[in-house]
Amino acid sequence: MLHTILLAAALIQSPAGLPTSVDQVPTPELREYHPPVPAKTTAAGAPLLLLEDHDLPLVDGLILFEAGSLRDPEGKTGLADFFAEALRQGGSAAFTGDEFNAWLNAHAAELSISSNENQLRVSFNCLSEDTPELIARIGQLLTAPSFEQAAVDMIRMQTLTALARQKDDAAALADQTMDKLLYGSRTPFGRQETEEGVAGITREDLAAFAAENLGRDRMYLGLSGDFEAAAAKEQLATSLGALPALGAAAELPQPVFNRLEQSTIYVVDRPGVPQTELRIGGPGLQIDAPDQPALTVWSYVVGTGGMTNRMMMRVRTELGLAYGVGCGFSPRLWRPGTFYGYSATRNDAVGQALGEMLEIITESAALPIPSEELEASRNQLLAGHVFRLDSAAELLERALTLEFAGKPGDFWEKNLVNLERVTAGEIQAAARRHIPPGRFLCVAVGPADEIIPSLSKVAEVVRLDGPTDLVDADAAVKAMLDALGGREAWARLETVHIKQVATIAYPNGNAEVPVEQWRRFAPLSIRLRQRTPGATTYTNVMTPDAGWLKGPTGVSRVPAEQISVWQEVLGRWLYYNLHRLAVKDSDLQAGLGEDGRLMLFDSTGPVGWIELGADHRPTAMGAETNRAEKVYHYSNWTEADGIFFARTYTEGDQTIEVELFEPYVELDDKTFSL
Repeated sequence: MLHTILLAAALIQSPAGLPTSVDQVPTPELREYHPPVPAKTTAAGAPLLLLEDHDLPLVDGLILFEAGSLRDPEGKTGLADFFAEALRQGGSAAFTGDEFNAWLNAHAAELSISSNENQLRVSFNCLSEDTPELIARIGQLLTAPSFEQAAVDMIRMQTLTALARQKDDAAALADQTMDKLLYGSRTPFGRQETEEGVAGITREDLAAFAAENLGRDRMYLGLSGDFEAAAAKEQLATSLGALPALGAAAELPQPVFNRLEQSTIYVVDRPGVPQTELRIGGPGLQIDAPDQPALTVWSYVVGTGGMTNRMMMRVRTELGLAYGVGCGFSPRLWRPGTFYGYSATRNDAVGQALGEMLEIITESAALPIPSEELEASRNQLLAGHVFRLDSAAELLERALTLEFAGKPGDFWEKNLVNLERVTAGEIQAAARRHIPPGRFLCVAVGPADEIIPSLSKVAEVVRLDGPTDLVDADAAVKAMLDALGGREAWARLETVHIKQVATIAYPNGNAEVPVEQWRRFAPLSIRLRQRTPGATTYTNVMTPDAGWLKGPTGVSRVPAEQISVWQEVLGRWLYYNLHRLAVKDSDLQAGLGEDGRLMLFDSTGPVGWIELGADHRPTAMGAETNRAEKVYHYSNWTEADGIFFARTYTEGDQTIEVELFEPYVELDDKTFSL
């Protein structure tokens, strides 16, 4: 026993020269690390990245196609997601879905197929020895999918169940509402899946999606792990070479953001919920934008990356108003991302929580960030990047993502350098450019009667749900549509060509302005040509993502904020909303007010009202655009190709006489370009 004590005493004594505390332990210089770069080649005519790693007998693969939710057809939002699941579960001409699943289970292999905005992603993992057969089976799945009816029905049921559950999910509703308000509910970025759209997806739709998107010239391939390069290239070429060449994919739209003139809080009523979901949204930027590094570091200082950012410290730690809270810029590789903010707080504190969030964001641009805070946030940001390089599969995916986006292979490394170098002054200047004080778009999902009083002290409040005392309007809508040609005729009306003359009253006399227009409802677009009293012709073209004006001096692009205004105006047009009522658009709600008017609301708030005459045809419509109401008076209803239109209508000091109303015309994208 004595010997043991003496030995222990000897061990804990500090020999001369050894450190006596942690502070005295020297920090060794870290070895510089350069991640391996995948080799680039081709297979089946597609780019192929290969990253060999023979440490384990495993292979990871990734196949990307230029397809995704932004290519969903109008009325079938969610088709890309549905297709990805149906492709995974629906089998091929060579095997059923159940047979494929059994093979995967027997070989401890994994296969995942998913979609996002602009990609269909096929990822897999297997033992090295099973790689050739798995690639062959994936090739059969892609080149000859069968979309078994049982699998399609199962996916439809699962999707409809998920949509039904979302109605009770306040957080999901807040996110969806923000997308609709920020981008526009009729744009590819703001459209939401509906039960009607999902119910209407057929096997024919899935086969058409495959034929339109699964092309070898729209494909990107990657393999990492334990394989031999030449053999892997041959396997991929053999299995995927039967895919057709489809030509270049259509250019995807770019988002147009709703930019407010003053901060506004849009409230979605959810009675009985114990807390309110809050969201803040705004325009963001693309990842290669000059201000991206500055705003990424700003995000880590103010509202991203753990417990020590300003918003978390103030709203959660000091005030105890929310369990989770944050904000930041979320840049994207191929299109501008968004500025976002979020929290969930108890109903009696909702005004205080949102006010604190907006104040923190606004104040962050007023003064430079102190150096100690800046470096702590920067170090946290940079330290997280190491976890994106800890496997060959992650390195391959990062490289293939750059290949897909058309970015240089050293993009991530250069971006890290920019993050390391950005200064406090550059961060402050970027924040001032991209964070407009007093113009925040906010969403609150909670019990409206409880939360509106406190939210009204923070900013203007707009309720998105209609009045609760409206009377059911189904009978009035049916009578109106019947009087105008019938529901079926208006449901088919998706394009129209109009010639008209506007007579404008001026103090010194009237002026006549001939106007010709072509309108398309999906996507909402217009081509408008008018001749001024001075005989000058102007042509406007507006789509959800672009706009042009052609005049005597040439063609110019329309500013993004003006496109948003145009989209709002187009969405308030009487005939467009008659079409929406005819197709029973789930985003458009109608009810009868006390005065008998037909009141219309959608996810962006009040659309307007329609006053009906004794013959059930509209005599007037009040349309709310840009927070102002315009009232149109209609008369002289006339039939054209099975539907009725108002040959005469007035608004303010304008009287419009319609000379030609041509429905169902064939219009293509060329019509809506200059």
